[in-house]
Amino acid sequence: MEGRIRRAGIDDLERLRTVARACFPDSWGESALSGALLDRGARAWIALRDEAPASAVIGFILARRILDLLEIDLVGVDPECRRDGVAARLLAQLLDVERGEGLAEARLELSTTNSPAAGLYTSQGFVVVGRRPRYYPDGSDALLLSRSFA
Repeated sequence: MEGRIRRAGIDDLERLRTVARACFPDSWGESALSGALLDRGARAWIALRDEAPASAVIGFILARRILDLLEIDLVGVDPECRRDGVAARLLAQLLDVERGEGLAEARLELSTTNSPAAGLYTSQGFVVVGRRPRYYPDGSDALLLSRSFA
């Protein structure tokens, strides 16, 4: 499914929250999402559906830039739109823009149970640099991933 990708702002909060709830029902409430959009170092992108309703958000990526480091906080894709390359396109857009602005390294963490995400990140050049045992509420470990641009 092709769609338009653009930067997200606070005006997108409600539509972003709808997808975030579908992807992460037990986390990232409205205050966390609004903070991720308003933070000085915020980097937020959304993917929009091409067909009606044109304003429907089908995916998003939230990150924070700290000097030359990018922390990717959350990536979500509407469950009905998964496996269509939305997350890969969002990640590529974010990394391309940030690399053009002097990015040296991008980091993130993900659950060892999230093999689709692990595949996405390794295909984009991320490598596992650490592990946090029993980090998530379900007892799964967190993998720490990094990609250097230096």
